[in-house]
Amino acid sequence: MVTPQTLVLPSGHEIVLTSAVPSFQEGNFFMALLFDAKRLKNGGLEAIKKAGIHCSDQEGKNRVPAQMFVPDRKPPWTLALHCPWPQAEAKKGAYDILLDSAHGQKIGTVHAAYKPGLLRRYGTTACINNVWNGVEPTLKLVPPWMEFQLLHGVDHFLVYTQHGTDVSVLDLYEPYIKAGLATRVHFNVSAKLSTGYQTQPWMANDCLYRAKGHTRWLMPTVDADEYFRLGQNDTKGDYLRTFWDQMAKEELVRKNMSVYAITAPRIIFERKINPKDLDHLDISTAYRYPSSCNLPKFVCRPDMVNTTWIHWPSSFMPEGFENYQLDMERGFFAHYRDSPTQPTMAKTKKTGRKPDVLDETLLADIPAVHMALERRFRKPWAEVAAKFTKGSDEAILAAS
Repeated sequence: MVTPQTLVLPSGHEIVLTSAVPSFQEGNFFMALLFDAKRLKNGGLEAIKKAGIHCSDQEGKNRVPAQMFVPDRKPPWTLALHCPWPQAEAKKGAYDILLDSAHGQKIGTVHAAYKPGLLRRYGTTACINNVWNGVEPTLKLVPPWMEFQLLHGVDHFLVYTQHGTDVSVLDLYEPYIKAGLATRVHFNVSAKLSTGYQTQPWMANDCLYRAKGHTRWLMPTVDADEYFRLGQNDTKGDYLRTFWDQMAKEELVRKNMSVYAITAPRIIFERKINPKDLDHLDISTAYRYPSSCNLPKFVCRPDMVNTTWIHWPSSFMPEGFENYQLDMERGFFAHYRDSPTQPTMAKTKKTGRKPDVLDETLLADIPAVHMALERRFRKPWAEVAAKFTKGSDEAILAAS
Protein backbone atom coordinates (compact mmCIF):
# COMPACT_ATOMS: atom_id res chain seq x y z
CA MET A 1 0.00 0.00 0.00
CA VAL A 2 1.19 3.50 -0.88
CA THR A 3 0.18 6.38 1.39
CA PRO A 4 1.00 9.87 0.09
CA GLN A 5 1.87 12.37 2.80
CA THR A 6 2.72 16.02 3.29
CA LEU A 7 6.16 16.90 4.67
CA VAL A 8 7.42 20.27 5.89
CA LEU A 9 10.89 21.57 5.00
CA PRO A 10 12.97 23.62 7.47
CA SER A 11 11.98 26.67 5.41
CA GLY A 12 8.31 26.01 6.16
CA HIS A 13 7.47 24.92 2.61
CA GLU A 14 5.11 21.97 2.33
CA ILE A 15 5.95 19.18 -0.12
CA VAL A 16 3.69 16.26 -1.06
CA LEU A 17 5.41 12.88 -1.14
CA THR A 18 3.33 10.81 -3.57
CA SER A 19 5.17 7.52 -3.03
CA ALA A 20 8.37 5.94 -1.77
CA VAL A 21 9.52 2.93 -3.78
CA PRO A 22 12.33 0.43 -3.14
CA SER A 23 13.94 0.23 -6.57
CA PHE A 24 16.78 -1.31 -8.56
CA GLN A 25 18.83 0.21 -11.35
CA GLU A 26 21.94 -1.26 -12.95
CA GLY A 27 22.32 -3.60 -9.99
CA ASN A 28 22.11 -0.81 -7.41
CA PHE A 29 19.44 -0.78 -4.69
CA PHE A 30 17.95 2.55 -3.67
CA MET A 31 14.85 4.27 -2.33
CA ALA A 32 13.00 6.45 -4.80
CA LEU A 33 11.14 9.34 -3.17
CA LEU A 34 8.62 10.88 -5.55
CA PHE A 35 7.12 14.32 -4.99
CA ASP A 36 4.29 16.24 -6.65
CA ALA A 37 6.18 19.12 -8.26
CA LYS A 38 2.95 20.74 -9.45
CA ARG A 39 2.10 21.58 -5.84
CA LEU A 40 5.39 23.37 -5.19
CA LYS A 41 4.72 27.09 -4.86
CA ASN A 42 6.51 30.25 -3.75
CA GLY A 43 10.04 28.98 -4.18
CA GLY A 44 9.32 25.43 -3.06
CA LEU A 45 11.68 23.85 -5.59
CA GLU A 46 14.55 26.07 -4.53
CA ALA A 47 13.74 25.31 -0.90
CA ILE A 48 14.13 21.58 -1.56
CA LYS A 49 17.49 22.17 -3.22
CA LYS A 50 18.62 24.41 -0.38
CA ALA A 51 17.54 21.90 2.28
CA GLY A 52 20.02 19.32 0.99
CA ILE A 53 17.81 16.38 1.95
CA HIS A 54 19.60 13.35 3.45
CA CYS A 55 18.26 9.83 3.99
CA SER A 56 19.00 7.26 6.68
CA ASP A 57 17.32 4.43 8.53
CA GLN A 58 15.38 5.07 11.73
CA GLU A 59 18.54 4.84 13.80
CA GLY A 60 20.32 7.38 11.63
CA LYS A 61 22.62 4.77 10.11
CA ASN A 62 23.76 4.82 6.48
CA ARG A 63 22.97 8.53 6.22
CA VAL A 64 23.57 9.74 2.66
CA PRO A 65 22.60 12.80 0.60
CA ALA A 66 19.68 12.25 -1.77
CA GLN A 67 20.29 12.72 -5.48
CA MET A 68 17.63 15.00 -6.99
CA PHE A 69 16.16 14.78 -10.50
CA VAL A 70 14.02 17.64 -11.80
CA PRO A 71 12.51 17.26 -15.31
CA ASP A 72 13.63 19.90 -17.77
CA ARG A 73 10.07 20.46 -19.01
CA LYS A 74 8.26 23.40 -17.44
CA PRO A 75 6.40 23.17 -15.24
CA PRO A 76 7.67 19.82 -13.93
CA TRP A 77 5.07 17.34 -12.68
CA THR A 78 7.21 15.00 -10.61
CA LEU A 79 10.39 15.48 -8.62
CA ALA A 80 12.46 12.37 -7.83
CA LEU A 81 14.99 11.87 -5.06
CA HIS A 82 17.22 8.79 -5.07
CA CYS A 83 18.54 7.54 -1.74
CA PRO A 84 21.24 4.83 -2.03
CA TRP A 85 20.45 1.93 0.31
CA PRO A 86 22.55 -1.02 1.51
CA GLN A 87 22.30 -3.90 -0.95
CA ALA A 88 22.29 -6.31 1.99
CA GLU A 89 18.81 -5.04 2.94
CA ALA A 90 17.27 -5.56 -0.50
CA LYS A 91 15.29 -8.63 0.61
CA LYS A 92 13.96 -6.99 3.76
CA GLY A 93 10.90 -5.65 1.93
CA ALA A 94 9.79 -2.86 4.30
CA TYR A 95 11.75 0.26 5.19
CA ASP A 96 11.31 3.33 7.38
CA ILE A 97 13.34 6.20 5.96
CA LEU A 98 14.35 9.18 8.05
CA LEU A 99 14.67 12.42 6.10
CA ASP A 100 16.57 15.40 7.42
CA SER A 101 18.32 18.46 6.06
CA ALA A 102 22.02 18.86 5.41
CA HIS A 103 22.20 20.50 8.86
CA GLY A 104 20.38 17.65 10.59
CA GLN A 105 16.93 19.26 10.90
CA LYS A 106 14.31 16.50 10.81
CA ILE A 107 11.88 16.65 7.87
CA GLY A 108 9.95 13.45 8.47
CA THR A 109 9.82 9.68 8.27
CA VAL A 110 8.44 7.87 5.23
CA HIS A 111 7.64 4.22 4.66
CA ALA A 112 8.57 2.23 1.55
CA ALA A 113 7.65 -1.39 0.85
CA TYR A 114 7.59 -4.06 -1.82
CA LYS A 115 7.44 -7.86 -1.99
CA PRO A 116 10.90 -9.25 -2.87
CA GLY A 117 10.67 -11.86 -5.59
CA LEU A 118 7.10 -10.94 -6.58
CA LEU A 119 8.15 -9.35 -9.86
CA ARG A 120 10.27 -11.34 -12.28
CA ARG A 121 12.17 -10.19 -15.36
CA TYR A 122 9.93 -9.16 -18.26
CA GLY A 123 10.29 -7.96 -21.83
CA THR A 124 7.39 -5.49 -21.88
CA THR A 125 5.27 -4.35 -18.94
CA ALA A 126 2.21 -2.08 -18.93
CA CYS A 127 0.89 0.11 -16.12
CA ILE A 128 -2.86 0.53 -15.68
CA ASN A 129 -3.96 3.65 -13.84
CA ASN A 130 -6.94 3.80 -11.52
CA VAL A 131 -10.09 3.21 -13.58
CA TRP A 132 -13.70 4.24 -13.29
CA ASN A 133 -16.62 4.84 -15.60
CA GLY A 134 -17.34 7.74 -17.94
CA VAL A 135 -19.49 8.29 -21.04
CA GLU A 136 -18.34 4.90 -22.30
CA PRO A 137 -18.14 2.50 -19.31
CA THR A 138 -14.39 2.34 -18.94
CA LEU A 139 -14.29 -0.76 -16.77
CA LYS A 140 -15.45 -2.92 -19.64
CA LEU A 141 -12.75 -1.43 -21.89
CA VAL A 142 -9.94 -2.73 -19.69
CA PRO A 143 -10.16 -6.55 -20.08
CA PRO A 144 -10.27 -6.46 -23.93
CA TRP A 145 -7.32 -4.07 -23.86
CA MET A 146 -5.38 -6.38 -21.53
CA GLU A 147 -6.10 -9.44 -23.66
CA PHE A 148 -4.96 -7.59 -26.79
CA GLN A 149 -1.70 -6.63 -25.06
CA LEU A 150 -1.13 -10.22 -23.93
CA LEU A 151 -1.80 -11.56 -27.43
CA HIS A 152 0.87 -9.26 -28.84
CA GLY A 153 3.70 -9.57 -26.36
CA VAL A 154 3.07 -7.71 -23.10
CA ASP A 155 4.31 -9.94 -20.27
CA HIS A 156 2.94 -8.30 -17.14
CA PHE A 157 0.71 -5.51 -15.81
CA LEU A 158 1.09 -3.28 -12.78
CA VAL A 159 -2.47 -2.29 -11.95
CA TYR A 160 -3.43 0.56 -9.63
CA THR A 161 -6.35 1.16 -7.33
CA GLN A 162 -6.96 3.92 -4.82
CA HIS A 163 -9.23 4.79 -1.90
CA GLY A 164 -12.79 4.76 -3.23
CA THR A 165 -12.14 2.32 -6.08
CA ASP A 166 -15.33 0.42 -6.91
CA VAL A 167 -15.35 -3.25 -5.91
CA SER A 168 -16.05 -4.27 -9.52
CA VAL A 169 -12.52 -3.13 -10.39
CA LEU A 170 -11.14 -5.76 -8.03
CA ASP A 171 -13.29 -8.39 -9.73
CA LEU A 172 -11.91 -7.23 -13.06
CA TYR A 173 -8.28 -7.73 -12.05
CA GLU A 174 -8.69 -10.91 -9.97
CA PRO A 175 -8.24 -13.50 -12.78
CA TYR A 176 -5.13 -11.69 -14.06
CA ILE A 177 -3.57 -11.50 -10.60
CA LYS A 178 -4.31 -15.18 -9.92
CA ALA A 179 -2.70 -16.11 -13.24
CA GLY A 180 0.47 -14.20 -12.31
CA LEU A 181 -0.10 -11.71 -15.13
CA ALA A 182 -0.77 -8.67 -12.94
CA THR A 183 0.41 -7.12 -9.68
CA ARG A 184 -1.84 -4.67 -7.82
CA VAL A 185 -0.58 -1.53 -6.09
CA HIS A 186 -3.04 0.36 -3.88
CA PHE A 187 -2.85 4.10 -3.18
CA ASN A 188 -4.34 5.06 0.18
CA VAL A 189 -4.86 8.66 -0.85
CA SER A 190 -7.11 11.23 0.81
CA ALA A 191 -9.77 13.15 -1.10
CA LYS A 192 -7.87 16.35 -0.27
CA LEU A 193 -4.78 15.19 -2.17
CA SER A 194 -6.64 13.35 -4.94
CA THR A 195 -8.35 15.86 -7.23
CA GLY A 196 -9.19 15.46 -10.91
CA TYR A 197 -6.44 13.51 -12.66
CA GLN A 198 -3.90 14.36 -9.96
CA THR A 199 -3.06 10.75 -9.15
CA GLN A 200 -2.45 9.79 -12.79
CA PRO A 201 1.20 10.97 -12.85
CA TRP A 202 1.65 9.76 -9.27
CA MET A 203 0.82 6.21 -10.29
CA ALA A 204 2.77 6.40 -13.55
CA ASN A 205 5.94 7.37 -11.69
CA ASP A 206 5.38 4.81 -8.95
CA CYS A 207 5.01 2.21 -11.69
CA LEU A 208 8.18 3.44 -13.40
CA TYR A 209 10.25 2.87 -10.28
CA ARG A 210 8.69 -0.49 -9.44
CA ALA A 211 9.48 -1.62 -12.99
CA LYS A 212 13.14 -0.64 -12.84
CA GLY A 213 15.34 -3.71 -12.83
CA HIS A 214 12.38 -5.91 -13.81
CA THR A 215 11.40 -5.01 -17.37
CA ARG A 216 13.17 -3.95 -20.53
CA TRP A 217 10.33 -1.82 -21.89
CA LEU A 218 7.48 -0.09 -20.06
CA MET A 219 4.19 1.48 -21.14
CA PRO A 220 3.58 3.74 -18.11
CA THR A 221 0.67 5.87 -19.35
CA VAL A 222 -1.04 4.06 -22.24
CA ASP A 223 -4.78 4.08 -21.51
CA ALA A 224 -7.38 1.37 -22.07
CA ASP A 225 -8.70 3.18 -25.15
CA GLU A 226 -5.26 3.27 -26.84
CA TYR A 227 -3.87 0.37 -28.88
CA PHE A 228 -0.42 0.45 -30.43
CA ARG A 229 -0.35 -1.02 -33.93
CA LEU A 230 2.21 -1.29 -36.67
CA GLY A 231 1.86 1.09 -39.56
CA GLN A 232 1.89 -1.54 -42.30
CA ASN A 233 -1.67 -2.71 -41.55
CA ASP A 234 -0.21 -5.60 -39.61
CA THR A 235 -0.87 -6.71 -36.03
CA LYS A 236 0.43 -10.26 -36.22
CA GLY A 237 2.76 -11.78 -33.66
CA ASP A 238 4.30 -10.50 -30.44
CA TYR A 239 5.37 -7.12 -31.81
CA LEU A 240 4.78 -5.43 -28.43
CA ARG A 241 7.75 -7.47 -27.23
CA THR A 242 10.01 -7.25 -30.30
CA PHE A 243 9.27 -3.99 -32.11
CA TRP A 244 10.86 -1.66 -29.55
CA ASP A 245 14.24 -3.41 -29.67
CA GLN A 246 14.03 -3.46 -33.45
CA MET A 247 13.56 0.32 -33.55
CA ALA A 248 16.33 0.88 -31.01
CA LYS A 249 18.73 -1.27 -33.03
CA GLU A 250 17.90 0.59 -36.26
CA GLU A 251 18.49 3.95 -34.59
CA LEU A 252 21.80 2.81 -33.16
CA VAL A 253 22.98 1.75 -36.62
CA ARG A 254 21.54 4.81 -38.39
CA LYS A 255 22.59 7.60 -36.00
CA ASN A 256 24.78 5.89 -33.41
CA MET A 257 22.18 6.92 -30.81
CA SER A 258 20.90 4.78 -27.95
CA VAL A 259 17.15 4.95 -27.36
CA TYR A 260 15.68 5.48 -23.89
CA ALA A 261 12.10 5.94 -25.14
CA ILE A 262 10.01 5.62 -28.30
CA THR A 263 7.25 8.18 -28.77
CA ALA A 264 4.45 7.46 -31.23
CA PRO A 265 1.55 9.59 -32.50
CA ARG A 266 -2.03 8.95 -31.45
CA ILE A 267 -4.60 8.77 -34.22
CA ILE A 268 -8.23 9.16 -33.21
CA PHE A 269 -10.79 6.56 -34.22
CA GLU A 270 -14.26 8.01 -33.69
CA ARG A 271 -16.16 5.53 -31.57
CA LYS A 272 -19.90 5.13 -32.07
CA ILE A 273 -21.56 4.46 -28.73
CA ASN A 274 -24.22 1.78 -28.53
CA PRO A 275 -24.78 1.03 -24.82
CA LYS A 276 -26.85 -2.05 -25.64
CA ASP A 277 -24.09 -3.71 -27.65
CA LEU A 278 -22.10 -5.21 -24.79
CA ASP A 279 -20.12 -7.44 -27.15
CA HIS A 280 -18.70 -4.39 -28.92
CA LEU A 281 -14.94 -3.87 -28.66
CA ASP A 282 -13.10 -0.63 -29.31
CA ILE A 283 -11.08 -2.31 -32.04
CA SER A 284 -14.34 -2.87 -33.95
CA THR A 285 -14.25 0.84 -34.87
CA ALA A 286 -13.05 1.17 -38.46
CA TYR A 287 -12.91 4.90 -39.29
CA ARG A 288 -10.14 7.19 -38.16
CA TYR A 289 -8.66 10.62 -38.80
CA PRO A 290 -5.88 10.81 -41.41
CA SER A 291 -3.27 12.21 -39.02
CA SER A 292 -2.62 12.99 -35.38
CA CYS A 293 -4.50 15.82 -33.68
CA ASN A 294 -3.49 15.29 -30.06
CA LEU A 295 -0.45 14.62 -27.89
CA PRO A 296 1.58 11.40 -28.32
CA LYS A 297 2.16 8.45 -26.01
CA PHE A 298 5.33 6.45 -25.50
CA VAL A 299 7.12 3.35 -24.29
CA CYS A 300 10.39 3.66 -22.40
CA ARG A 301 13.30 1.74 -20.98
CA PRO A 302 12.66 2.34 -17.27
CA ASP A 303 16.30 1.90 -16.28
CA MET A 304 17.10 4.96 -18.42
CA VAL A 305 14.21 7.22 -17.34
CA ASN A 306 13.98 9.26 -14.14
CA THR A 307 10.45 10.68 -14.21
CA THR A 308 7.49 10.59 -16.52
CA TRP A 309 4.47 12.68 -17.40
CA ILE A 310 1.42 11.41 -19.28
CA HIS A 311 2.79 12.19 -22.73
CA TRP A 312 6.58 12.11 -22.43
CA PRO A 313 9.38 10.85 -20.18
CA SER A 314 12.39 12.66 -18.74
CA SER A 315 15.83 11.11 -18.79
CA PHE A 316 19.18 12.23 -17.44
CA MET A 317 21.20 9.94 -19.66
CA PRO A 318 24.30 11.58 -21.17
CA GLU A 319 24.73 12.73 -24.76
CA GLY A 320 24.17 9.89 -27.20
CA PHE A 321 20.74 8.89 -25.86
CA GLU A 322 17.41 9.99 -27.30
CA ASN A 323 13.64 9.77 -27.20
CA TYR A 324 13.00 8.35 -30.67
CA GLN A 325 10.06 9.93 -32.52
CA LEU A 326 8.27 7.22 -34.48
CA ASP A 327 6.74 8.08 -37.85
CA MET A 328 3.09 7.21 -38.31
CA GLU A 329 4.07 4.99 -41.25
CA ARG A 330 5.97 2.72 -38.83
CA GLY A 331 3.40 2.62 -36.06
CA PHE A 332 0.91 4.62 -33.99
CA PHE A 333 -1.55 4.43 -31.12
CA ALA A 334 -5.12 3.93 -32.27
CA HIS A 335 -7.03 6.19 -29.88
CA TYR A 336 -10.75 5.43 -29.58
CA ARG A 337 -12.80 8.44 -28.53
CA ASP A 338 -16.45 9.47 -28.32
CA SER A 339 -17.06 12.39 -30.66
CA PRO A 340 -19.52 14.20 -28.32
CA THR A 341 -16.91 14.41 -25.54
CA GLN A 342 -13.61 14.78 -27.39
CA PRO A 343 -12.35 18.39 -27.45
CA THR A 344 -9.85 17.68 -30.21
CA MET A 345 -12.74 16.96 -32.56
CA ALA A 346 -13.54 20.66 -32.52
CA LYS A 347 -9.98 21.48 -33.57
CA THR A 348 -10.32 19.36 -36.68
CA LYS A 349 -13.14 21.53 -38.00
CA LYS A 350 -10.63 24.29 -38.65
CA THR A 351 -8.56 22.06 -40.90
CA GLY A 352 -11.44 20.20 -42.48
CA ARG A 353 -10.16 16.86 -41.23
CA LYS A 354 -12.76 14.17 -40.67
CA PRO A 355 -12.67 10.55 -39.50
CA ASP A 356 -13.08 9.36 -43.06
CA VAL A 357 -10.13 6.97 -43.40
CA LEU A 358 -11.24 3.35 -43.45
CA ASP A 359 -8.78 1.36 -41.34
CA GLU A 360 -9.84 -2.20 -40.53
CA THR A 361 -6.44 -3.46 -39.38
CA LEU A 362 -7.35 -4.21 -35.77
CA LEU A 363 -10.65 -5.84 -36.69
CA ALA A 364 -8.64 -8.98 -37.45
CA ASP A 365 -7.97 -9.37 -33.72
CA ILE A 366 -11.62 -9.35 -32.63
CA PRO A 367 -12.16 -13.16 -32.66
CA ALA A 368 -8.95 -13.84 -30.72
CA VAL A 369 -9.72 -11.17 -28.11
CA HIS A 370 -13.28 -12.45 -27.64
CA MET A 371 -12.02 -16.01 -27.22
CA ALA A 372 -9.39 -14.91 -24.70
CA LEU A 373 -11.99 -12.97 -22.68
CA GLU A 374 -14.38 -15.89 -22.42
CA ARG A 375 -11.57 -18.23 -21.40
CA ARG A 376 -10.40 -15.75 -18.77
CA PHE A 377 -13.78 -15.07 -17.16
CA ARG A 378 -15.42 -18.41 -18.04
CA LYS A 379 -18.58 -16.65 -19.17
CA PRO A 380 -19.84 -15.02 -22.37
CA TRP A 381 -18.16 -11.61 -22.65
CA ALA A 382 -21.48 -9.72 -22.92
CA GLU A 383 -22.49 -11.08 -19.51
CA VAL A 384 -19.20 -10.03 -17.94
CA ALA A 385 -19.26 -6.63 -19.67
CA ALA A 386 -22.72 -5.93 -18.23
CA LYS A 387 -21.24 -6.22 -14.74
CA PHE A 388 -18.42 -3.84 -15.59
CA THR A 389 -20.75 -1.08 -16.81
CA LYS A 390 -21.45 -0.31 -13.16
CA GLY A 391 -19.23 1.69 -10.84
CA SER A 392 -18.26 5.28 -10.21
CA ASP A 393 -19.77 7.93 -12.47
CA GLU A 394 -16.52 9.86 -12.79
CA ALA A 395 -14.53 9.88 -16.05
CA ILE A 396 -11.21 8.08 -16.24
CA LEU A 397 -9.49 8.96 -19.46
CA ALA A 398 -7.86 12.35 -19.82
CA ALA A 399 -9.43 14.78 -22.27
CA SER A 400 -6.05 15.69 -23.72
